[in-house]
Amino acid sequence: MTNLLKFSLSVRLWVVVLSFAVDSLGQQQRQLPCEFRDSVNISGGTVDAQSNIHHDGIKYEPRHYALISYDYAGFDTRVEVPVAYARGCICQLRSCVRLCCPVGQWLASDGNTSACVDSDGPFRVRVNVSTTSGEVQSVNLLEEPKFGVVHQKPCAGMFPEALDEWSVDDFGSLQFMGESIPQNEYCLNVANSSGEPALYFCPITHEAASVTMKIGRYIFLKYESL
Repeated sequence: MTNLLKFSLSVRLWVVVLSFAVDSLGQQQRQLPCEFRDSVNISGGTVDAQSNIHHDGIKYEPRHYALISYDYAGFDTRVEVPVAYARGCICQLRSCVRLCCPVGQWLASDGNTSACVDSDGPFRVRVNVSTTSGEVQSVNLLEEPKFGVVHQKPCAGMFPEALDEWSVDDFGSLQFMGESIPQNEYCLNVANSSGEPALYFCPITHEAASVTMKIGRYIFLKYESL
């Protein structure tokens, strides 16, 4: 075998190995390292020399994002998109609080159907935040760097419930009557300029119905005491 032939075979083998490595990396990039509902679109961010993406003041290392080619319409309808985009797992880096709609929109309902519509004027999400030290402060969640905001609803059918003296803790969980409700079981709906949100929960038929049972127990005890 001539040296030229050996060189040609070596080049071809290297090309095959390199192509396999690139293809494997591409497959990894398309596996979002978290639940879709716990992620945000970060395609508008900037990429540094280490392939980190900087978006809205948060640095996403490669292990915290993926290039994917799908999105969701509504709650559970997956749709393919023609161009892959970067999506980051914000809840791995911040304490997440869930909105029922994207920032700048609120959930409007006529009793039968609901849809996200644009809000009028400045958009704020003002809630009471309870810290581990026992302090409670009224803050705009959009201005608190320790919180991240996600907006895909945790289930298809949400219902509103008025609770007294609830708050959000440092981890994004809802606190009321000694109960702790994680962010994947509720969402906040901001429908007025005050920024004070209404609480929405999943129906009892949903897998996240533990929160519904807690609310039911709370309402029962509330009316028992009247």
